[in-house]
Amino acid sequence: AGENNPLVKANIVNKRDIGILKCWQSFNELQFGRIDKARQIVAQAKKAVSQAQDWLYLGYFAEAQGHMHRFVKQFDVASEFYQNAITNHKIIQCPYGEANNLLYLADMAYSQTDLPRALSLTEQATAIVHKRHLNTLNERLSLAKRKYQEALN
Repeated sequence: AGENNPLVKANIVNKRDIGILKCWQSFNELQFGRIDKARQIVAQAKKAVSQAQDWLYLGYFAEAQGHMHRFVKQFDVASEFYQNAITNHKIIQCPYGEANNLLYLADMAYSQTDLPRALSLTEQATAIVHKRHLNTLNERLSLAKRKYQEALN
């Protein structure tokens, strides 16, 4: 009965909007390497976005958490968060989010000298990019493929 109440719905929407703003704030903190601050912000905002079942932003939060763990070289944990981001993006059929996180996983595999995995993940991203005509990712794909192929040779 509570969630059918218009006031409860409005409160969830307002919390969701605050969560979305906090998501972008956490990305900003990540850009400047302020991992602890980014973690605090994600913790504050994730609950509201979860309550609203906003899969796009749950994907973004998972991606941000992947970046945080990757930054401190916790690759296994980072990988789990990137996979979670892919899952959330698949729920809403967001191919850009899927391909983007596959490329993050590929780059992480490359940094761990797992070149076959890096190339495989890049090919998975390529298939999505070409199928869905996500031309804005073409340059990033080309650079990644070239980098991984050169390292393999």
